[in-house]
Amino acid sequence: VNKKFCEVTQYSKDEVEGRNCRFLQGPETEPEAVECIREKLRKAEDCFVRITNYRKNREKFRNLLSMRPIFDVNGVYRYVVGVQFEIVPDRGLRGRLAGLENLLRIFPERF
Repeated sequence: VNKKFCEVTQYSKDEVEGRNCRFLQGPETEPEAVECIREKLRKAEDCFVRITNYRKNREKFRNLLSMRPIFDVNGVYRYVVGVQFEIVPDRGLRGRLAGLENLLRIFPERF
């Protein structure tokens, strides 16, 4: 949980830390996106999905969710690193998407 996540979702770090992000889902969250997330988690595969979530005040927002499974040195699936990226229409979108891709590349597949 970082400062930007808290700004976008309106939840404090204490409210979010240690929780699954399902609490951000709501009436217009796409079931096919949720199913894609579940399937990729089950298979321990990278996941990239566009999903509608909800802020604490119940205002909806669209974001790109990127998740990468992390394995230990023995190949055991241990963790998932997730990055949410709010979709806002502006001229800097392509650059921010490239930054997101670069961020995901720094996470090793094994630790």
